Amino acid sequence: MRTYDLHVHVSPFGGESPVDDMVKTASHLGWTGMALSCFSDNVASDYEKLVKSLATSDFDIVTAVEIKANNPNELHKTLDEVRKKFEIVIVRGGDSEVNRAAVETNQVDLLSHPEMQRNDSGLDLVMAKAAADNNVCIELNFRQILNSFRKSRVHTLAHMRQNLKLAKKYGFPVAITSGAYSKWELRAPRELAAFGASIGMDLEDSLKSLEAPKIDANRAKLKGSWVMPGVEMENG
Repeated sequence: MRTYDLHVHVSPFGGESPVDDMVKTASHLGWTGMALSCFSDNVASDYEKLVKSLATSDFDIVTAVEIKANNPNELHKTLDEVRKKFEIVIVRGGDSEVNRAAVETNQVDLLSHPEMQRNDSGLDLVMAKAAADNNVCIELNFRQILNSFRKSRVHTLAHMRQNLKLAKKYGFPVAITSGAYSKWELRAPRELAAFGASIGMDLEDSLKSLEAPKIDANRAKLKGSWVMPGVEMENG
């Protein structure tokens, strides 16, 4: 079983080579790979070089970008700029209009913490159906629980449970991620799967949420070999 942590940030914290440390730690914890995310408004000029330097035959580094948009127009403009450059596109959720715009396009792979700083789960029935139709993953971000105060943690967990109920009813994919900024915030695949199970997922579905099947399809699209699900053109 291949497992990917789909939301790990390029970290400026700690150590002589913190990103190297995160890769080594993730590999030691048993991950197949991880999506190393940068922010769309601050993509380092050496990001691509960094990713290539970290990839090994034993550990898969996935290029990822996180979009921080203030409104749907800004989101769509940024999507046009980044979709053909990154293997995984993440949208930072929370704002209701941005949440809705993110799930209404198949150009988005992952909607991150749609419930952030809200009094609800960030999704309604219409958005849940759109997420299913467009195959947009809804994130369960462990760091959001790990670093929250008790009162906000209770609300966040309740909102995550609500989104899991919507996932069961409408069939949109769910991705459990560490959301890590440092190696200390990484967790093993089975630990994140256990977190999912503790808030209402079947353990089998929780483990499946770590497989990240969109990576292969997105890589094929970026190479120009993708035709339709299950069908690719051979180069040459």
